[in-house]
Amino acid sequence: GAPARGVPPGTSSPNSYVLASAGCCADDGGIGTWTYFLTSDGGAAGSRTGTSPHTTRERMQLMAVLRGLEAVSPGSRVRLLD
Repeated sequence: GAPARGVPPGTSSPNSYVLASAGCCADDGGIGTWTYFLTSDGGAAGSRTGTSPHTTRERMQLMAVLRGLEAVSPGSRVRLLD
């Protein structure tokens, strides 16, 4: 299949990743940000950051994890750092 998003084109997607994620919001109901970093045995595999208006810290934390999981190939093993 196609390589995972966040993995450079032309490289194979490893089967196992470590996902570090974070989300924050200045005030509940305000602007929030989320980010994730993926690494594999081969080194850095990808990262992404985003923002959302009118949100909460908890929602941004979940968004970071969800976007990180979407970036890996189905069937990959992911260890989530907290």
